[in-house]
Amino acid sequence: MGETVTRLIFFNLKSEVDEYVKKYGSNNSDYLCIGLNPIVFAYLKKKNLLCSNTLPYFTNDSHAQILRQSDLIITWMRESIQLPHLNNYILYERFCIHYYLWLIEIVVNAIQKYQPKDVCVFSYEWVYVKSLYGQPFEKHLSCIVEKAARIYNLRFEKIILRKESFYFKYYLGYLVSILKFVGRCCQLRIDVFLLSFKQYLSQKKIIFYTTSAYNLESLVGSFQKKYSNCIFKLLKGPVVLLFEMPYFLMRLFWKSNAPDIFKQKIYLEEINSILRTKANLFLYKGISFLDFLIQKNKSDLFQYLLNLSLWDIEIQRLLKRIDPSLIISNGNRDDDILLAELCNLNNVPSVLISHGSHVYPKNESERIEWGEHGMSFLRAPFSHFALQTPLSEGYLDVFPSRSEVIKTGPLIWGFPIQVRQQEERKVKKVKIILHAGTYKYSNCLRPYVYETADEYIQSICDLANAVEKLSDTILIVKFRPGYELNVKTLRYLVPFSKKVVLNIEDTFLDVLAMTDLLISFSSTCIEEALQNKIPVLLYGGGGRYQHVPATEIRPNESTKESAVYFIKEVQILGYGINKILELNSKNDTTFLFDSYIYPKPIRMSLGEHLIW
Repeated sequence: MGETVTRLIFFNLKSEVDEYVKKYGSNNSDYLCIGLNPIVFAYLKKKNLLCSNTLPYFTNDSHAQILRQSDLIITWMRESIQLPHLNNYILYERFCIHYYLWLIEIVVNAIQKYQPKDVCVFSYEWVYVKSLYGQPFEKHLSCIVEKAARIYNLRFEKIILRKESFYFKYYLGYLVSILKFVGRCCQLRIDVFLLSFKQYLSQKKIIFYTTSAYNLESLVGSFQKKYSNCIFKLLKGPVVLLFEMPYFLMRLFWKSNAPDIFKQKIYLEEINSILRTKANLFLYKGISFLDFLIQKNKSDLFQYLLNLSLWDIEIQRLLKRIDPSLIISNGNRDDDILLAELCNLNNVPSVLISHGSHVYPKNESERIEWGEHGMSFLRAPFSHFALQTPLSEGYLDVFPSRSEVIKTGPLIWGFPIQVRQQEERKVKKVKIILHAGTYKYSNCLRPYVYETADEYIQSICDLANAVEKLSDTILIVKFRPGYELNVKTLRYLVPFSKKVVLNIEDTFLDVLAMTDLLISFSSTCIEEALQNKIPVLLYGGGGRYQHVPATEIRPNESTKESAVYFIKEVQILGYGINKILELNSKNDTTFLFDSYIYPKPIRMSLGEHLIW
């Protein structure tokens, strides 16, 4: 790519690319198009436009910088704002803050790099958006680019797009959301009545679990077979409602609680005034994003919190009417923190069996992000934590908890794999490398400790190029599609071949069963591999992060056998992979994994500890 760029154009959606090509064509060699997500970037490439993804403008330093800025804001918020559901508010407020900072970082860095004469962006009219996250249609990007253009004295062009059909969808969404929320509350009341009657007749304990996903339902099924004196019931979560509850429904369902809800509404409206008192906190690289937050609060977050309070009332009614013996959660729901708090108030035991990996933070950036991440997990007020691996103990060393710890070993992940496929593969002498990772969308970033979508793709491309040069080696990419990166886009951007294979259909454990080496950046799959004594290579994100302490591979230096390895530079990736496969095939290395696995003699039975 040439360095002479006279115009920068920022794209959020494919439809914007079509509009731009229609207006300006595709033959402007000094116009640089920046796609803010992989789907758009791939579409720009297909249109033969001079284009770039976000990698050059959102660097490892960018990750650390926006974390420091958001930490200043969130620390102040926790000290200055008092709310019934403060952690829920901060969870989504923080995602929005990261989204705005991410946009500012990309726009400003691109302008500073190329020093163009003008910038161009798209903006939308007649679009009604309801979301807890930042969305392309909300004009954040166009406002940021316009502010940056003023700072750097650039010509600014805003191309207006109108989406009038969104008006109908907005009000349809309003009606459907209200009906779903009220319907869920009515269903919960009916369940409470029937369950309390069943409990009275059977004299059995009632145990709730919060999701059928993440293998939690399978775990509960094993409990059901073992503990016949208990009734296990799925407690469905709330419908996320971002619209105001109609007055007549408030009077009909929550009449006695309406005054408290009204007081909360008044206080929520004062929060924006509190934010304005610290306007300097919301200024980054000369660009203020305070107005974005205030608008997001008004249109979405405040109403979400008010409706969460209505759900709070329903859960309190359930706990008082039924008095369950235990609530089992895995931390994937909007109301998990609420449930834990209400269980404490009502002396109901609760246990978190986290679906995530929680590790010791090794520097300030990791401390900030893992600390906030844990607010819904190992820092939430559950009465008990089920620790599935020793790595979680390192997290609790930094973020202590009053909750009782139960060292259970794997319950909902980290299951033993079937080794039959491994034996069959060894006969063929083919080495299988598995890449499995978790990237974060741009509007729900977890900076530093997770890859962005563009970083995720770059890591896979690096691995694909390295594996092509290795003999008798196959790379399998285990992939979960999302709205910023789908299968079609991944196939277009990654050089798949007979040696580099995309896998979507098979379960992770089925693929892991044939694997010699797992490669990842940050994911629970790292711990799943370690539980099965499969070596792990940590790679990606420009080498900024090690999910767990690892043996770094450097050229011309001896490397000891290890369970976890780390490669920082792409230039030695092929050499490093060969080295790992060689080291871990020479001798019996299973003892290297012992520190990641709870020995069976010290494992405690969750059922016997909390149910029996």
